[in-house]
Amino acid sequence: MLRKSVAAFVSMECRLRRIAAAPEIAVKAALFSGPSVIVGRGSQFFPRNRKDVFHVFIYASRDHKIRRLISRGETQNEVELIDTTEPHLYHGMFNTEMGESCTGTILVACLQLFQRDREYSQ
Repeated sequence: MLRKSVAAFVSMECRLRRIAAAPEIAVKAALFSGPSVIVGRGSQFFPRNRKDVFHVFIYASRDHKIRRLISRGETQNEVELIDTTEPHLYHGMFNTEMGESCTGTILVACLQLFQRDREYSQ
């Protein structure tokens, strides 16, 4: 009986590791395929040491997110899963709560970063 329990545990652990590895594999595949925009799924973590990646976190206040989720009919469980972030993983963080597009600002910041890096590497 104990042997079966251990085998089931090991089998489950192997499946969980494969599931956990899937986002990393997807992010790395996108990076190797050429210019990409990768949203979520560890996109800030897996390529964190690459110099050719621009990391952006787009956010709104927790209260704004909760109101938006509730207006969409989300459950309390989904509201509780609102993400937290680690600012040190990003080049820029943009608050979209005001409803204004920050796309232009993000593009300018990205271009400035890569231009600066190109100038330093020469």
